[in-house]
Amino acid sequence: MSIPNWNHAMNRYSVRTGTISGLALLLLLATPLVHADTTIFTDPFFGSSGDDITRGFYLSSYPGTNLSTVTLAYTTNITGPYTTSLTARLGSYNGTIIGTTQTVTNTLTAFNETLVTYNFGGVSVPQGSVVTFTQALVSGPGFVDYDTGMGGTAGIIETEGTTPPLDVFRRASIGLIVTQTSAPAPPGTPLPSSLILMLTGLAGAGLLFVARKRMRPAGARTITL
Repeated sequence: MSIPNWNHAMNRYSVRTGTISGLALLLLLATPLVHADTTIFTDPFFGSSGDDITRGFYLSSYPGTNLSTVTLAYTTNITGPYTTSLTARLGSYNGTIIGTTQTVTNTLTAFNETLVTYNFGGVSVPQGSVVTFTQALVSGPGFVDYDTGMGGTAGIIETEGTTPPLDVFRRASIGLIVTQTSAPAPPGTPLPSSLILMLTGLAGAGLLFVARKRMRPAGARTITL
């Protein structure tokens, strides 16, 4: 006499339901994590060396509500590793520091521009405020210049130095890209198409596995006495 092995059947049912539940939970949890940096200010790079990084610059009316990254273009006369820093302040060159001074190390190639990005992590900034930036060469075998931009973008000022409050005007351009962090999407916000495709593929693979298991001739093992 053959008796169905109900424990085995129930285990298979648990695997199927667990797989589907796990994929559903993944879809649910992925939605709030979707976010991205948004470019809020840019002045085109000129493509060659400009001024020494001891010269400061500022945004006369900050267009965002937080500061994520600032990207500048550096040039040097000697190839090698360079450590540089960037400090953002409110209102003037001796104003309140925004977040903390960011320090990065990059390999710069002689007489070629290298894009260098400082990450401030989305620190809050009052919209419309003056934001100054002071750079420094911490270490490196040569000097560092930064791209002064193509011009034509209102709201960016380079100064002769960094004497408070806003030093002396030098030019109305600096090659740079400024971004801010977008808030995480609330639950129910549509996912980007690429993420949807990935998660749909995972779900499809899981359901196909379940379907194949169910189509096997020996649906439930039996115990023969």
